[in-house]
Amino acid sequence: MTKTPLHQLGEFSRGTHFTKKDLTDNGGPAIHYGQITHLAPVATTAPARLPERKWNTIRKAMPGDLLIAGTAMDTDGVGAAAAWEGDGPVAVDAKTIIFRTDMDAELLAQMLATSDVARQKERFITGAMAKRITVEHLGRIEVPVPEPEEGAEALEKITRFLALKEQGTEKFRACSTGRIRQLRFYRNEVLYFRELGGMAQEHAND
Repeated sequence: MTKTPLHQLGEFSRGTHFTKKDLTDNGGPAIHYGQITHLAPVATTAPARLPERKWNTIRKAMPGDLLIAGTAMDTDGVGAAAAWEGDGPVAVDAKTIIFRTDMDAELLAQMLATSDVARQKERFITGAMAKRITVEHLGRIEVPVPEPEEGAEALEKITRFLALKEQGTEKFRACSTGRIRQLRFYRNEVLYFRELGGMAQEHAND
């Protein structure tokens, strides 16, 4: 399957400057770049609020947009992505990159978590303490573009496997490290559309 650079798949923009000190318990919904890693791969509610007066001046992401962390304290956090699937617009800060595309944003969020994308990001990340990636460099990262049916099937498989990760059973906690390794492998294989045989059923029955 041919891979396509992100800049050919949609449009990038950035949010508007605000800091964690601006966040409050009341007002309009908001997401700070530091929260994206914890929200990934999909956010349906905003974890913070901004006072209405400030919220009205901030650039918003719309449902179906992809939110990408342009800055983080480590390389894994840079480029972390969450699809915004809330009921309406959400304010995002200037270190959050908004990606508007016709592709399924949750599928893209999962793709940006693969080891292939991690390898691509390494060429572009800068900074000693805080790590950063520019919109220009982010746009050069390539991902596979499946047919809608293929993409939906791949996302459904990943979603089912993620459900295992969320199980709070003693069995899961006892082998959580192994589960995380399985998730990474499974995500890489499924989202690059390689055949896994009976692997999906095998993990579903674990």
